Amino acid sequence: MMVPNRLFFALLPDAATREAMTLAAKSIALKLAHGGREVPEANLHLTLMFLGDAVPAQDEQAACGAAESVSSDPFTFALDAAGSFPTAWWLGQHKASPELQRLRKSLQTAITTRKVAYDRQHFVPHVTIARHPKTRLATTSIAPVEWRCDSFSLMRSSLAGQGVAYEQIARWSLRSRVEATAAQMSLI
Repeated sequence: MMVPNRLFFALLPDAATREAMTLAAKSIALKLAHGGREVPEANLHLTLMFLGDAVPAQDEQAACGAAESVSSDPFTFALDAAGSFPTAWWLGQHKASPELQRLRKSLQTAITTRKVAYDRQHFVPHVTIARHPKTRLATTSIAPVEWRCDSFSLMRSSLAGQGVAYEQIARWSLRSRVEATAAQMSLI
């Protein structure tokens, strides 16, 4: 039997960004009742990469090692759209931020180099705000929610009561390739 070890890399918003996301989600919900389950404010995040439902311990360690080699300057992007998938309402972007795409690509390269399995679905940057809605939400513009991205995290999810609980396993600060190389050289 596979032991659950559901892992993913994510961007975690700071308190002000989380609050702005919650206000945006509430304003959308007031316009069109979704009939689903709202995601608690503490659980709001943007998944960079899903590693799987039963990630072996050695892959978890390799994923942490891969994350160390990711290089990206800190950046700011905006969530400027809301919409839905069949099983979720989301906040996202009309056009994906190039910086966000580069961060994802750097992580993907590092993970692939370490031969860690991951979900290869097309990357659609979004923050889930409601699950299992009874109605669909056509993609619409929202007042932009600015998000300063200066780190990313490896997260574990587990079922808890009526929902999901997230645990931050590790966090990495974003730094340029020059800083990343200097940090690696200092370890030698």
